[in-house]
Amino acid sequence: MSGLPDDSIHIPLFEELQRLVVPRAPHEPAPAPMPRETPKRDPRSAHEPSREEFLRPDAERFLRHAAEPHHRWMTLGERWSELGIPSGSVQKRILDDLRRQGLIRLERKGRAYQVHLYRKAYEYLRLPAPTGEGVGGTSHKLAVKRIAALLKRRGYEIHRERQLGRSKKRVDIVAYGKDLILGCEVGISSTKQELANIVMDIETGVLDLLLFVTTDQIMLDKVRAAAMKDPVVSKQLHRIKFYLLGEETDS
Repeated sequence: MSGLPDDSIHIPLFEELQRLVVPRAPHEPAPAPMPRETPKRDPRSAHEPSREEFLRPDAERFLRHAAEPHHRWMTLGERWSELGIPSGSVQKRILDDLRRQGLIRLERKGRAYQVHLYRKAYEYLRLPAPTGEGVGGTSHKLAVKRIAALLKRRGYEIHRERQLGRSKKRVDIVAYGKDLILGCEVGISSTKQELANIVMDIETGVLDLLLFVTTDQIMLDKVRAAAMKDPVVSKQLHRIKFYLLGEETDS
């Protein structure tokens, strides 16, 4: 072809190609085939056990004992004795497991404590929840009933033990007004547990105003002080009111 030097394109002969091939030794094994890549499992398809599946046997035994009608009003000390669990560390672990999963609350009665089951605990045990107002103890039920009646007289639509938000947090009372959604927690448990309830209620993002009501002045003072120090609650104090039951004002 015109314009190209004679050696610009070289086409190798068959003999030249043969010399470029490196022969395999007679006893050299053939190369192993490339392994097939194992397909990765989609983590969304893996079974994710629910939180209840991690409940330890001793915690479930405690829960079933607390759910039995003739054991329901035992103090915490009487319950440990009945179950034969003297170890303080084991007791603490059981209570921590059950409270962390939202199955129980501790209610103070004088110097002792009683265990009261949330509805979720009865659902876990596949047992019917006790009928009546709420699922707390007698003093808790009476307080809820009294506050609900007060709010109803003020024109609110009342719902007890209502689930709110994506977390399905149960609130003792949810009251719907014309331009306001009000939540109410009746505090009869420990300061730590009541503060946790307040945090979870706020984080539902549903309530315009939250009332924390208790019959115990000491608890009221402790929960209010803890709320002022908490990094979440302290920023929402304008949406929280603290009342000792009996302060039936019009505010």
